[in-house]
Amino acid sequence: MKDACSEANCTAARKARGLCNKHYQKKLKAGDLTASAVVQHRLSKTDLATRLADCSVCGPNVPIVIKSSSKGPRARCKVRFTEFKRRETHSVPTPDQRRKDKLRQKYGITQSEYLEMFNGQNGLCAICLKPSSKKLLVDHNHMTGKVRGLLCRPCNFSLGFLRDNYLSALRAAMYLMDHS
Repeated sequence: MKDACSEANCTAARKARGLCNKHYQKKLKAGDLTASAVVQHRLSKTDLATRLADCSVCGPNVPIVIKSSSKGPRARCKVRFTEFKRRETHSVPTPDQRRKDKLRQKYGITQSEYLEMFNGQNGLCAICLKPSSKKLLVDHNHMTGKVRGLLCRPCNFSLGFLRDNYLSALRAAMYLMDHS
């Protein structure tokens, strides 16, 4: 099958770098998608007039892009050329790099500052004092942007639903005390 994933025994449609979406995401999360992991698109039976060629990855009669070089016109598989141009302008960050970028851009803290806060809270949510199976979320004041602490997902969402209004939180606490 021409458009099948390059992973063994996978018949799903190929999306990027010769892989289906499932295998691409898996390799991306594992950090296996480096320049050396890129499948080489080798052309044969190149026809410059029709702009078609047989590609070792994409199959027979695929569109090609013709680029000028000092050695004359050079043909490239259009799929490979598009991947190359995209990667040239948009490198694919790892999940860890995306997290570091988010911490820096959204909250103005580094990964080491996050870890310092995490260790200061003994790995527990600042409100319910329970450990979380997922990473603790950074809680911040939406008006000032100041980071307040690390919370588990339910506690962070609860503050959001209360719109960070401490009077609403106090009324909710009183309500729970009165109706227990």
